[in-house]
Amino acid sequence: MGLPVSTPPNAVSFAAGGLTVRDFLRMGVIVGVVGLGATLIVGTLMG
Repeated sequence: MGLPVSTPPNAVSFAAGGLTVRDFLRMGVIVGVVGLGATLIVGTLMG
């Protein structure tokens, strides 16, 4: 999620100048941390 070329809509918005690499990295880190936390919580509850 941290790279502009991850999906075609990301690449289009990056190429159009609407977003910067910093925008992608910021949201990518947030989504990665939240995803890791959710995985750890669900895994602990299921285990």
